Amino acid sequence: IQEEVVTLDDVLMEGYDLALFDDKQTNYAVMGRYGNLMLTNGKTDYSITVPKNTVLRLYVVNVANARPFNIRIPGAKMKVVGGDVGYYEKPFFGFVY
Repeated sequence: IQEEVVTLDDVLMEGYDLALFDDKQTNYAVMGRYGNLMLTNGKTDYSITVPKNTVLRLYVVNVANARPFNIRIPGAKMKVVGGDVGYYEKPFFGFVY
């Protein structure tokens, strides 16, 4: 079994700079804001190589302060075994894309 920690985040960029919070206009929503740059493990082009038929266990952490992520791996059969509060009583298989 190959194991990987995957950290997901988004940041709001203005040009090449991180957008600052502005006290004169709202650029955030309920203690967070949606970004326009998606990051996986701090990179915009993150990737890993996994040999065919290898079991890959992903520990996915969403550190974005407002955005939920819909995770897909084309061609992979994904089994969901847990969430924020721990393991599920009955793991389930997600969709295959």
